[in-house]
Amino acid sequence: MLTTLLVALLSQTPAQTGANDAALIIGIHDYPFVEQVPGAKENAREWYLHLTGKVGIPASRVFALYDREATAENIIEQAKRAAGAVQQGGRLWLVYVGHGAPLVRTVDGKLLEPEPGLIGVDAQQTASSLEARSVPLPKLLEVLNAGPQRETVAIIDACFSGKTPHGSSLAPGLQPLLALRSKAVARVVQLSAGSSDQFAGPLPGYDRPAFSFLALGALKGWGDKNADGVVTAREVIDYTNRVMAVAITNRNQRPELQGEDVQLAASLGEAGPTDQEFVERATSQQSAGSVSTTVTADRSSGRRTAGWVLVGAGAAIAAAAGITGVVALGTATRSRTPTTPQTQVVPLFEQAKTLATLADLGYLTAGVSAVAGVVLVLLSPSSQVAVNALLGEVSGGSLVVRF
Repeated sequence: MLTTLLVALLSQTPAQTGANDAALIIGIHDYPFVEQVPGAKENAREWYLHLTGKVGIPASRVFALYDREATAENIIEQAKRAAGAVQQGGRLWLVYVGHGAPLVRTVDGKLLEPEPGLIGVDAQQTASSLEARSVPLPKLLEVLNAGPQRETVAIIDACFSGKTPHGSSLAPGLQPLLALRSKAVARVVQLSAGSSDQFAGPLPGYDRPAFSFLALGALKGWGDKNADGVVTAREVIDYTNRVMAVAITNRNQRPELQGEDVQLAASLGEAGPTDQEFVERATSQQSAGSVSTTVTADRSSGRRTAGWVLVGAGAAIAAAAGITGVVALGTATRSRTPTTPQTQVVPLFEQAKTLATLADLGYLTAGVSAVAGVVLVLLSPSSQVAVNALLGEVSGGSLVVRF
């Protein structure tokens, strides 16, 4: 294997070693207005280090946008710079890790076929904002293809179903979407995290977007199935599919290849984790999640119990305050009775005032206790679920499309 690797490395042309290449790398973890994508920026940075350090692309020709830098305008601007920086016959890399969404366009009132969009960091949680603040993937590829590269390799770790990890819509009002039809683009080799109707999510046990993490590992040698020292596009897709099939049990995600099965890079010879190691980490995370859920449930139960105790205590205090108030009223009445000796009038009146004050304090304490108890009960997760269900019933009268 060592001889094969040396031959593969020595036979590389300058373009294959990255000397003439350029890259656009986008990683968006911290979306201020829509759900975050944990690990997206970390994956993107590791791709930057790999392309500059191992593939050999000059850092001056690698354009990276992380988090708040990745607005729709900046993505297009940096794509133009990347297309202008790539050398004749080189390769232009596109790495995107973040949210995707279906973009619906109309021309003269006619609804066009939906197209995949890469969501900019500043998109608001509305359908109109997602569409306005996203970059259509076909447009981005068109901008990149203006360069003199022999091909563009696009690593797209995003889904275009418009869904969150919990199955809800990224924004109310997003149009229902049938699976987008895959369209081959000249000089583009596109490796995608999954089909358009699938959710592209994290790799269990790693807290990283699965596809871009595994695809980079495949380039390092994890996916060099035939051990020939070179990793192809098909080997990357086959490797990511195999690992996801054994490590991911809560969703169906099948990475796809569009375009030719080109050689992507010389393998670094890394073996990578075994399938069993992926499974063990996933299982360990699931077990930890179960423990966390149990602890949360116990805390929730204790919170509800404390809440009801406070409500009960408030009721008891209120009852005691009521009795005290009745006694105070009776004492005040006695102080005004003509038969009461003058020597007892003032003491009885002072006693009535004291009892009345105690009654007022009791009512105040009872109110605070009851309110605190009700708040604790309402803040328990089980109560929140009931409230959410009620709100769902209330909003059921309006048309809310979820897919």
